[in-house]
Amino acid sequence: MKYLLIRNCRIPCYNPQELFSVLIGGNKILQIDKNIMHPAIDTREYDAQGNIIIPSLTDAASSFGESQVGDDLSKLALNDIEAGITTWITPLTTSAIDKNSVALEHKADHILNYSYHISLNTITRKFDAIRAKLVVLPKGVSSIYCKLSTPLSRDAMDNINFLLATAIDLGTTVVFDIARGGTSNEHISGLLNVASQIEADHKNRVYFLNICYEEEFEILKRMQENCLIGAELRYSPIPRAGSTLKEFSPERFATILRENPWCSAAISKTPMREYGISVLPDDYWRQNQLSILYAVLAKQNFTIEELIDVTSTRSSKMLGMWPSYGRIDVGADADLIVLDDKYAETFKLRNSNGADYEISMLGKINGVIMNGRVVRDVDGVITNNIDGRFIYRRILF
Repeated sequence: MKYLLIRNCRIPCYNPQELFSVLIGGNKILQIDKNIMHPAIDTREYDAQGNIIIPSLTDAASSFGESQVGDDLSKLALNDIEAGITTWITPLTTSAIDKNSVALEHKADHILNYSYHISLNTITRKFDAIRAKLVVLPKGVSSIYCKLSTPLSRDAMDNINFLLATAIDLGTTVVFDIARGGTSNEHISGLLNVASQIEADHKNRVYFLNICYEEEFEILKRMQENCLIGAELRYSPIPRAGSTLKEFSPERFATILRENPWCSAAISKTPMREYGISVLPDDYWRQNQLSILYAVLAKQNFTIEELIDVTSTRSSKMLGMWPSYGRIDVGADADLIVLDDKYAETFKLRNSNGADYEISMLGKINGVIMNGRVVRDVDGVITNNIDGRFIYRRILF
């Protein structure tokens, strides 16, 4: 077994003012103490230099699709490592489930769910084929992953109902990823149609991703007691152009997270060009989402412990990964972020319409430890060796 010994780190859930050492064996945390001796010759030391160690981000919208099998898959994975994200969903289409599962297993680092990724348009066209695939899935398959776009046809609604009924039979859940093409009342109408179908008899079977608007949250709040496992809220650092819906203010975003433990937090990953900004790369929000979230929530008096809760712990619990993920303790998986929590930066942007925006960042990722290995240091990703394993989540009900 290979060991990693992290020295000189602070751990928020322990005494954050004192320095600790963390011993990792394989992909598990074996020991946390102030002084730990080398357990074996085959031990690498990593000096955290007084930085904080936190669990990796759990971003349930980080996923692999059929078109991403190949060289692009590795690039996508490395971009997520930059952001401190070490788990992914495998959204496989029915045509890809057989030919791509082996390729994904060898190319993807940590795959959160072995799931079907079924767009509603595909369902409408190939309903019989999809029905045949779903009914032969084994009990306990981790989830059925469904892209929810609008407007919704009657056939699409029928297929949603079939997915929900299948989830009951399989003992699993349906993950609805809301397509961000909808920024109008038509989008809300489609979501209301889905809500009306699943409130009655699908208790604790639904998880919504990509909730960006107040109107969406209010719909889910009405559903929460009946059918929701949880929802992922996304904050937009810059308002979207052309939206008729109300985006979360920083104050409202923080209040919702505090009052609703079934909600987790992430940053909108809308490409920069859609905001009319060309001076930053499209993946900028993604790479810096932890720092931006920390700055937004710190202004609302969120502590680092609360930041960990809403970016990692809650979603790990809702997605069935707890207690292996979303915490730092003996027995947990060694997927960790080394965070310089004293780093702060504020800069201004101007969009194509001449509007100025101020973006604040708090905290900087100086290292990422994935599967017990250091894969990113202060200078960036240090390995191109993508070699991981499937993670089948536990069903919580």
